[in-house]
Amino acid sequence: MKVLCSFMGGMVCLAVSIQLFFYGFTEPVANQLWREKSRPATGTVIELKTIREGAISARYPVVEFFTEDGARHTFISKLRSTDIERFTINQTLPVRYSLHDPQNAVIDTSLRTWAPMAVFIAVGGIALAASAVLFVLGMRWHVRSRASTGSREAT
Repeated sequence: MKVLCSFMGGMVCLAVSIQLFFYGFTEPVANQLWREKSRPATGTVIELKTIREGAISARYPVVEFFTEDGARHTFISKLRSTDIERFTINQTLPVRYSLHDPQNAVIDTSLRTWAPMAVFIAVGGIALAASAVLFVLGMRWHVRSRASTGSREAT
């Protein structure tokens, strides 16, 4: 029974690791498509919205930017900070906005670019290592159970 559980656990971890690796390595492609369909701009923090989330207060910057044609847009960033000094009024930030929907805008950070890929690849690596450990344990238990069964049959 231990052998079967080990192999099944190994298969589940292997399937999870493949999915995570796949997503981690396709994220740069999605990011490249976003970069092709969006434009850079410089935004200015015009307001800081403080939202209480349980016992913690988080600050979300409201950013104003202008598109290539001079149209003014604002958005509330999904980047939040519990650090009071992270965002300040009149702070300039790099922004990317969708060509087709300028309200679809984000603060353009390197963290946004590489963090999702790194996290999924790291977690996928851990799941892959777990599947390898489970497979090795299953093989060892299988070999031991066969050896003990073989020694009983010889007597």
